[in-house]
Amino acid sequence: MCVLEDLYRRYGPSTPEGENLRRGQELLREGAYEQALGYFDLAQQHPRTSSQALEGKLEALLALEKYDDAHRTIDAALKDFPDNAVACRYRALLYARENRTDDAIACIDHLLTLDPDDEKAYLAKSELLVKKGDYQAACRTAEDLLARHPDSEAANFEAAKAFFALKQYDKALSLFGKVVRMNPSNTNARKAERRSVEKLRRTENNELRLALTLLDNKMYTDSLRHFAGVLARGENTAEIHYFLGKAYKGLGETDRMIEAMQQAAELAPRSTSPLLEIGEQLLSEGKADQAMDYFDRVLKIEPSNRQANMRRGEYLQRAGRPGEADPYYDRILDKNNNDAEAYLKKGISAMDRYPAAGNPMLYFDKAMEADPTYALPMYYRGQFQLLSGQKTRYALESFNKAAYLAAMSCDEDLLEKCRQAIRELTQTS
Repeated sequence: MCVLEDLYRRYGPSTPEGENLRRGQELLREGAYEQALGYFDLAQQHPRTSSQALEGKLEALLALEKYDDAHRTIDAALKDFPDNAVACRYRALLYARENRTDDAIACIDHLLTLDPDDEKAYLAKSELLVKKGDYQAACRTAEDLLARHPDSEAANFEAAKAFFALKQYDKALSLFGKVVRMNPSNTNARKAERRSVEKLRRTENNELRLALTLLDNKMYTDSLRHFAGVLARGENTAEIHYFLGKAYKGLGETDRMIEAMQQAAELAPRSTSPLLEIGEQLLSEGKADQAMDYFDRVLKIEPSNRQANMRRGEYLQRAGRPGEADPYYDRILDKNNNDAEAYLKKGISAMDRYPAAGNPMLYFDKAMEADPTYALPMYYRGQFQLLSGQKTRYALESFNKAAYLAAMSCDEDLLEKCRQAIRELTQTS
């Protein structure tokens, strides 16, 4: 305890250096830059506060436009420690202000050797390369940044700007659209998205390709207008109607979506994609009987189609006919004997008919072998252990494992089911 107290006295906020740093930062926020400098100088003399003090001092010097003093401060910091990230970052900023773009980029490259995941450094480098007019290098930097930070709004926006500068408007549109979906209130991204569409319209001579690009970017109303233009020119193909249906689906116009998909199916009688789309749409509307007509048509064309076999099997299970469902799951497993979901469905089917259909644990174990991260087989394993009268501790073990896997996969509904089962078992035991 004495050691901890000593450390706190030496390095806590009440120490002289800690107090100097705190006061300097307070004055910096108030805009009292000259006064702040004195406190930062004092705080910089101690290892515990030197890094934050250096940053505060440089910020104050830049605010006062004392660039020569800032350079001297940076020189001194780098002389003591050449890999000082704070000094490197502010040197890059100073060089950028002085239009020494190449020197600024060199500083940022050094920063990236110190921290290859530094998002701000990548963003700054990309902006400097755009300013320099080296759009190819800016694009490469932005792509490196996206590879490390794919879900960063700033990274996607910067990459989109680089692609726009390169006149790769389809890629720019895709990324600007992604930013808008990440943050609908980002007005700059929304404006840039519209500008990308207009540029694409002026430069893309193939109207179908333009319509598909807009569809990919979930700009359904715009894509519909161009699909209509393609149809007006007499290009009445199954593909056009299929993608037209996808656009209507995106807008929530399900009747028109089904109509377009039916037209696509008539124009391409051996194509299963439109039939599957209609079947899934009808299922989502609770029209299972009608949906099965379309899945059956798919199975006549392609008997091994996984999606149609799965839907037909699930329909029969829900109808209380699990024995009739098995052959559909078997077709899936004949094509791929590592299909975890098909093994799970067979296990549930066997559980519904236990003991006549044999031991469902065999199928649950097979499902777990095929995909060790799949939580549902372990959950049903626990359910069957209760059903078959096995010891409670075995079921508890299964539910605990299922809960862990559900948490790892962020399946909140299944996680709650597992917790409920565990609560019930622990209360009764």
